[in-house]
Amino acid sequence: MLRAASRFEAYLVDLNQIQLESGLNIRGEVIGTYSAATEQIADREGTVEPKNAGSAYNFQWTGELFAGMFVTFTSEYIEIFSRAPHAELVREKYSTLFGENVIFGLTQESLIEFVELKLLPEIRKYVCQTLNIAA
Repeated sequence: MLRAASRFEAYLVDLNQIQLESGLNIRGEVIGTYSAATEQIADREGTVEPKNAGSAYNFQWTGELFAGMFVTFTSEYIEIFSRAPHAELVREKYSTLFGENVIFGLTQESLIEFVELKLLPEIRKYVCQTLNIAA
């Protein structure tokens, strides 16, 4: 199953980026909102995406975090992360009190979308080919 999932790295990254652009963690909760001071700094520095006071975090200051995102597939799990220099800091800052990563990964809704639209059709295709039956 993980081999089938590995064909969709870009899709998984896209789903995580959509969540982060909306300011949502893997639980579907708003991570935080920008302050007026952050808006002023962002305007001065010229960020990739605007930081309007009161709007949800979009995690696109320089674009490095999104540009560096990748997926690791092991025999036990799938992990989304980023090669950006500040990615570990982001993960630590927005983790739970007990160190649970709630930034990089998928909400329940995004996970269901991935399984239903991408993974199940691949598994179905594999089973049909293996059993030599029509799809």
